[in-house]
Amino acid sequence: MSRCIGWLLSCWVLLVLAGCGSGGGSKLNSQGLTNASVTASCTSLSGVTCISGRFIDDAVANLHYACSDSSGTVQAVTDAGGGFSCPNDSGQVDFYLINNAGTIKVDLGSAAVTQTSDTNGLSTPGYLVVTPRTLAGEDASGSETYSNTSLNITRFLFLFDQVSNAIATISPSNVITLSLPDQEQLATLMPVTAPSSSTATSQASETTVLSSSDFSLDEASFNAKVQTLVAALSRPMGTQAQASTHLDATLNATRAGLYSSPGTALASSSVQTAGFYGSNASEQLFVDPYLMYDRAGRVFGFAITSLLSCGGSCANTSNSSFSTSAELSVFAPGLTPFTVFSKGGQWRDTLTLPGTEGSVNISQGRLYRDHILDTAANYQSTYGASVQVPTADLGQFTLPEQSLSGSYALRRSTLVAPTLDPAIWPSKVVLPLNLLLTFSGSTQIVGQLGIAILPDGNIVTDLNRTCATVDPATLVDAKGVQQYPIGVIANVFSNNGATYLSPVILLPIISALPTALQGVIVGESDITQTLVRLRIDPSSYQYQMYANGLDATTNMPLPDGSSNPAVWMNFYQIRPVLAATTGSTTSAAAAAALATATGTLTSTLENCPP
Repeated sequence: MSRCIGWLLSCWVLLVLAGCGSGGGSKLNSQGLTNASVTASCTSLSGVTCISGRFIDDAVANLHYACSDSSGTVQAVTDAGGGFSCPNDSGQVDFYLINNAGTIKVDLGSAAVTQTSDTNGLSTPGYLVVTPRTLAGEDASGSETYSNTSLNITRFLFLFDQVSNAIATISPSNVITLSLPDQEQLATLMPVTAPSSSTATSQASETTVLSSSDFSLDEASFNAKVQTLVAALSRPMGTQAQASTHLDATLNATRAGLYSSPGTALASSSVQTAGFYGSNASEQLFVDPYLMYDRAGRVFGFAITSLLSCGGSCANTSNSSFSTSAELSVFAPGLTPFTVFSKGGQWRDTLTLPGTEGSVNISQGRLYRDHILDTAANYQSTYGASVQVPTADLGQFTLPEQSLSGSYALRRSTLVAPTLDPAIWPSKVVLPLNLLLTFSGSTQIVGQLGIAILPDGNIVTDLNRTCATVDPATLVDAKGVQQYPIGVIANVFSNNGATYLSPVILLPIISALPTALQGVIVGESDITQTLVRLRIDPSSYQYQMYANGLDATTNMPLPDGSSNPAVWMNFYQIRPVLAATTGSTTSAAAAAALATATGTLTSTLENCPP
């Protein structure tokens, strides 16, 4: 079953690793920048495995970084999407601003360059997301507060955003572009005498005018430290309160995506399924837990309880199915934005999945680098054999009504770009974009659902197909109808004149949705398989979901619409006849259920009512 799910999970990882934002991997002289400290890219080094990443405050372009290994030193700048790339055994990457002559430098800090054993999600391989919190050491420590360092780095970078007071604006497409003229103003912090004619041919000495100790100053002291630069740039510098609000939104953007169980064997049995394992008198679990975390921090999803009665071992092939209850479902209280993860990645409150067998409480675990792991061994396998495992980082759940407790592992199975390319979003997409999804089985249409893709990158329902404006916070539309979050746009890109959106959709179990559609997942596919995306063709105004393969030469989606439509799976129909598997053998009942519940997903644009 886990293989089937994996086939559905989208493969635009290749696209993102090939290039974030509007460019490829980190390019020298991005945006026309020339600088004495820009000397080499990772891809120019011979025999080196490069690990890619993105620097996100908003996306920060033209930020200098340096990393090295035995093969050479990388000194380059982030691309238009904040992308960078380092040798996989660099150890760390340093981020800084520097003037053209290489004499005046602002040191922002360093981040670890790590390659994990897990090749899924953002760890493909060791894909890095660096934020001001990372430079301040708050990600690894699980800090529940923002330090002066992370707040002042955020404020400082937004000082270089040419949009007035941009720190107060939360947008998935904003880019802070560090221009050469702006970086030349760094000399106003500490003017340095030009070298004499006798030494003009040699590299001038480098002076660090701001370091990590300066960024750790309190707000008033840091303001005094940079007041000359603020005056020279003629832009306001945001407050620490504004930086805190913006970092909250940044965390939501960097954590957005679909989380699921890795699906390894449960206990000593040969059952291969994605689920959490627990025990009281016998093996018990709940199956296929999926949680979607959207760009606003809302969480929603579902799972299925299953109480196994195979006497401590499910290896017996005569056990063709599990005894399962109805699906569990969770929704944000009141549908207002809230964060299921705290600033440090801990579960903010106990997350409850209510169902007919009782409520499953997820009470422990911390998200770190896209995982919440169930055992110390798994934790150290993913994050390093020498790391100390905090107990609170490990997953734990209880089903009190069944006296059941156990452990769980969650992994982000989708790669969601924290920011979207501003050259495409929203300039090439009319937002909100209202579409009608049609779900077809092998012989008939089983259901339709109106959806709206919002300017904030989230996807919500349009239940009455009125195309009414939706409040992005409350999700109540202009007609007074409560809409529901169902997904996110993972990335946007263009190819051969058409615009493509990569959607990740999960339809939770709520009374507002048709039963036939509940539990459907659309979107991400295994990296070796297909790419599910929505094509927007401006010439013919066609809107269609496709699941095309990738062009082996360019790693870009095939541009035509002649290949397969997107595939969807309805767990609501599958799980009542959930089958145990032994090795590669799947029961006939499970295979028949899979065939019945699998179909094509099409989307057509309909004219909105006046």
